[in-house]
Amino acid sequence: MDAAHLVLADVDLSDCPFTGAVHLDQVRLEGACPFDKVPPAHWRRWPPRFTQRRTLAEEHHWRASRTTAAQGWNAAVPGAGHIGPAQLAPV
Repeated sequence: MDAAHLVLADVDLSDCPFTGAVHLDQVRLEGACPFDKVPPAHWRRWPPRFTQRRTLAEEHHWRASRTTAAQGWNAAVPGAGHIGPAQLAPV
């Protein structure tokens, strides 16, 4: 998908996949466009395992697919392709 000059206003982006899209640097977010967050139980422990931050849906899917996954990460729908750190880094 070419996201050049795309304007998103008040859209929940917590389940929105971004890998494969081009020109993401030209997307404009207006209003409330929340992304998903790290599961809260994991950043509260000391030392923190994860920092509190916004995350992409694909990171949730990748982390949930790991054998050592902590609880709270959202799994991908069955049949979705595998996305790993190498594909997420440019996004």
